[in-house]
Amino acid sequence: METLTLKRQYQKTQTLGILTGPGISLVTMELKWLNNTPQKSCIPEGTYVALPRSSPKYGKHFHIQNVPNRDLILIHNCNFASQLLGCQGVGKSFADINSDGIMDISSSKIALAELVSKFPKGFELKIIS
Repeated sequence: METLTLKRQYQKTQTLGILTGPGISLVTMELKWLNNTPQKSCIPEGTYVALPRSSPKYGKHFHIQNVPNRDLILIHNCNFASQLLGCQGVGKSFADINSDGIMDISSSKIALAELVSKFPKGFELKIIS
């Protein structure tokens, strides 16, 4: 199983990151760190397994396994932190899409499709800061 590394930058309003691995470099967005509080915080740093999953809402995406004291943490498409409930959004670049002074992520559906295509059986996710 391939390993992807997510290098985080904790911000006042959210957590931004760069996800890199063999043949891939994407940006990520998560909620800010609030002590791993379900649906309000990003997940703890560490190493996890992300397995493929499919749902009507997100289509093909990933489910991050064995997050301490959390469940159903997904990697899915989104543009704004307000669209996240503890999950991770992926995109191609950072942009202030709605001109509110807070970074968002762009081309999220394209980025997620790329991730699914390159790692159809899942991957190991190493989260660092």
